Amino acid sequence: MSHVVPMESSPALAAAAESAAPLNADTASRPRRIVAFCFDRALLFAVVSASLLSSQRRVPVLLCTLCTLALQAALLGTTGQSLGKRLLRLQVVDAETSVPAGVLRTVLVRGMLFLGLSLVPMVNLGALCNALSLFRRSRRCLHDEAAGTQVRQLSAEQQAQLDAQFTARWLPGTSAFRAVWAAAYTLPVLAVALLAFDVPGVSARVAAGAAWIDASLKDGVEEATPATSRTDYQALRAGFRTQLTRQGPAPQSWSEEPLPERVTQVLYPSQGLQLKGYVREPETRNDPAPVLVYLHGGFALSVSDLDDCEAFSAAGFVVFAPTYRGENGNPGNFELFMGEVDDARAAVEWVAQQPFTAPHRIYVFGHSAGAGVAELLTLFSGGPIALSGSSGGLYLAPEALVDEPPFDPQREHEKELRKLLGNLASMQRRHVAYLGTEEREVAPYRAAIQAELPHGARLELRAVPGDHFTSLGPAMIDFLGEIGEESAEQAGSNGAPSPLQGSADDSAQSSEDP
Repeated sequence: MSHVVPMESSPALAAAAESAAPLNADTASRPRRIVAFCFDRALLFAVVSASLLSSQRRVPVLLCTLCTLALQAALLGTTGQSLGKRLLRLQVVDAETSVPAGVLRTVLVRGMLFLGLSLVPMVNLGALCNALSLFRRSRRCLHDEAAGTQVRQLSAEQQAQLDAQFTARWLPGTSAFRAVWAAAYTLPVLAVALLAFDVPGVSARVAAGAAWIDASLKDGVEEATPATSRTDYQALRAGFRTQLTRQGPAPQSWSEEPLPERVTQVLYPSQGLQLKGYVREPETRNDPAPVLVYLHGGFALSVSDLDDCEAFSAAGFVVFAPTYRGENGNPGNFELFMGEVDDARAAVEWVAQQPFTAPHRIYVFGHSAGAGVAELLTLFSGGPIALSGSSGGLYLAPEALVDEPPFDPQREHEKELRKLLGNLASMQRRHVAYLGTEEREVAPYRAAIQAELPHGARLELRAVPGDHFTSLGPAMIDFLGEIGEESAEQAGSNGAPSPLQGSADDSAQSSEDP
């Protein structure tokens, strides 16, 4: 006697019956789903890649990614269509009723849940299984079954009806509808272009917004910290590429000059460039000797500028005066406080490697434009600089020093990275800044410094008599005395002679010799 097994009681027969069931006529084809998926992923990849390629490395990849995902999620939740699906007239709907499945199932279950699982180690194999499940007869991925959805193919008339429903619910009219969808497609592409090609001002403003968000998130969580830090400035500066609006030499003429006694012209390397520098030896040199790296004023160096360092030469210092890219016939472009700072750092490293240099007795002093360079050197950690000083610097608007600045002042980071004020929290070493009493009123600068860092800073402001030029002499004499005092304090702690004491003792001994 035979027994008939009901179909519903046999799982194998039930599965076979389901696989044999005809597909819905409007089920989306596999190629169209794959193309739509690739379009959405390519768009996300392009935005992320553009943010990475931008010269403003502070443009956060996470922020770009979240904005793109938020746009796609909003469209999926309201229409069941991502940007890629709409191009191919595909829609995510409820598998039973063929109506939009809503935000919960379309975005959270179907999208975010499986995206999150794919990021978990040992579980990301599920992402592969999810993709391969599209090739079953039902053409439904695992995330479709989990969310109870399917992807259907819309006709042109159905797409038009969906657009009309979207307009009636969310927008005031057809014109607004066209504008919204046009913006949805063009804004990510525009963002890619602006970031990848680094259109002036765009990356900087995005980075500024990101910095504001960072500061807002940190507010109240930890103790108040300066707006900039060593990591902020140095990381931003390291990845920053200035966009020169004018390429060419420095805006100051120069001519070859005969070298006076004890002055030698040398070449030092800086970022693949060979740049001129001048070494002035003291009348009596005892190696290893203290070295003053003198950063000249203006935008060209004259050998007569070395006469400003006579007090240091008399004290036994070797004076090294570098020139920068784009000036004095050097290769490269004039950049105004950008590449010139890199050159000054390279000059310090070069002189530190010379046999005549006492490596822990290297000092930097700059005048006028050189003062701005010397001040910016304090924002970099490392290096052999023992102490630095400047006369006539502390510029609030560095672009005002020349008639045609070589950069766009409206591009915020171009300007902010070229001045010390505004970045005092990033200072890595002590710096003495001198201002002539006849040049500028010192009180506003002192107030600005205190306002930026009310708890004190490594910047010390001193007033000396004279104008922009005549104050240089008193400033350098005072700085020389500051070196002697600081060296004496250090010598007292380790028993070694200070550079000035050593020079004085040597001079006294030589005067007693027959």
